[in-house]
Amino acid sequence: MKSDDAWLKWHTPQTVWLVISSWRGKSIGAIHYYGRLKLSTDSIETQSIELRRILTSSEARDLTKLQNDNSLFGLKFTWKKGDQTTSFDSEEDVKELAKSTYQKHFPKATRLVLGDPLYCKPERVLEGVEP
Repeated sequence: MKSDDAWLKWHTPQTVWLVISSWRGKSIGAIHYYGRLKLSTDSIETQSIELRRILTSSEARDLTKLQNDNSLFGLKFTWKKGDQTTSFDSEEDVKELAKSTYQKHFPKATRLVLGDPLYCKPERVLEGVEP
């Protein structure tokens, strides 16, 4: 199989990519992870969805306290139950939400792959069929 063939089998309209990012270890006070679902074909990103979760009462209280205790310039935050946030406590939390929602966002998807379609490295299929 030529290298172009290998690349093409991963970059189909049925492949959704989960890109997990974080500033942990890079920025003081950074503790969260973030997730983005990307659908790409022919090396062109066609759609991108930022993952969001709904806060519980205790998560809203904890996030409000955390942000207010570490606020620059005295800014105050108030999170409430039911608010949406893009921050997750762990990579596993991001993966779980991605697995349960990627086909809702992209109904023709047949697989969810951990990684970024822009990088050439082995990727792991989290859910669905191998290419």
